[in-house]
Amino acid sequence: MGYEKRAEELANKTVLTETESRVQALVEDGKTRHEIADKLDMAVSTVDTHKQRIKRRLEQVQGTTEEIDLDEAQLYDRIKNSITTPPLKK
Repeated sequence: MGYEKRAEELANKTVLTETESRVQALVEDGKTRHEIADKLDMAVSTVDTHKQRIKRRLEQVQGTTEEIDLDEAQLYDRIKNSITTPPLKK
C-alpha cells in the first residue's frame, strides 16, 4: 500500500492532520527527515515541526484513552526515537 493511501487511513483513525498523516506514513516507511522533506516539498525544519506535533498529539491520545492502537503505539516509538533534539547551548 502506498504512503498516500496509508496517510489517508491514518488521518481518518487518528487526531492527526492530513500533512501530519503523510509525514507519519513516510516515517513508517523508514524515510529520513531529508527524504520526507524532498517528497513533501517542505523544509527539513518543517518536517521536524510536524514530527514534534505528531509526538505531542499521540502523547495526548495515549494519556486520555485506556487503549491505544498497536500500530499507533509502534509509530509513536519510532517518531519519538527519530526526533532530533538540538543540543543545549552553554
